[in-house]
Amino acid sequence: MNARNIDGAVESPENYALVKTIKDGVVSETRVPTVRGDWKQFYRNVADHLVNGKGLAVKPEDVRRVVAVAETGLRSAKEQRSIACKI
Repeated sequence: MNARNIDGAVESPENYALVKTIKDGVVSETRVPTVRGDWKQFYRNVADHLVNGKGLAVKPEDVRRVVAVAETGLRSAKEQRSIACKI
């Protein structure tokens, strides 16, 4: 996206989710690719909201919940304990 080619934007595999599992004492790690989104549609929707008052496809309250879950997950991993997410 920084190259101003939104259609050619590719996420680096090191940014994929890293899923760690333990089964029978054996630890395994798997990278899970991100599902490609439609950034142009996202920005068109934001523009339509700002200019024409159209509803947002991605609502701020939904984003707040997702951020809360992500932050709780990071804190849980850092502290190596379960933490209830307050959303």
